[in-house]
Amino acid sequence: MALTPHILTPIERDGFMPDENIFLNFGLYNLGFFGINPQHKEAIKMLDWWEERTINYGFDRTKNGYFVDQLWMNLAPLFYNDVEVLKSYGYNMGPWNLHERQIVKIDNNKIVLNDDSSLVFYHFSKLAINNVDISREFNRFNLVYFPLLGNLYTMYKNEINNFGYHHLKKIPISFNVINLPNNKIKEVDKTINSKGSFVKRGLKKMSVLISKFANNF
Repeated sequence: MALTPHILTPIERDGFMPDENIFLNFGLYNLGFFGINPQHKEAIKMLDWWEERTINYGFDRTKNGYFVDQLWMNLAPLFYNDVEVLKSYGYNMGPWNLHERQIVKIDNNKIVLNDDSSLVFYHFSKLAINNVDISREFNRFNLVYFPLLGNLYTMYKNEINNFGYHHLKKIPISFNVINLPNNKIKEVDKTINSKGSFVKRGLKKMSVLISKFANNF
């Protein structure tokens, strides 16, 4: 199993975001990516444990020590063997680790970082619409600091705009509201559903959609 940490070095405590305690609330590892061999016995045990925790306790309640599927993975390297923490800067570079990771050169399709690794993938999290800010939530840096990274953001925004990003982002999140009588809509309280029934229904519908998608190929 392979996990990628949000950060690998300390962040200065200066009032800017992100800072280190963000990851104590939301997870040491970013689960936008993780690697697993589903045939590995230890991996199967981990997946069974993670499934049960996520389905029954996959809440967004950081003050109570819950953050959906991600925070549970803090425990995986302690509970299970053969968990590798990837420490190359090239994996999961994103807005949360720019204090330590910079692009130093772009040579054709190869992007070289300041630890001499090649960028494998970048996580465009909390994408800002304007051409200066990196993130809607983090204010530690902007693209003025990182012109080469700015080129990457420009290419990415052009690509998603070609696929109708501005139209698609207006579509409401399906499981974020409840339709009430008289066409009233209420935001879902993320702290309801003590046994995860809402999550289970969502996962069940998602599995049906995935199955339908897979059948087309």
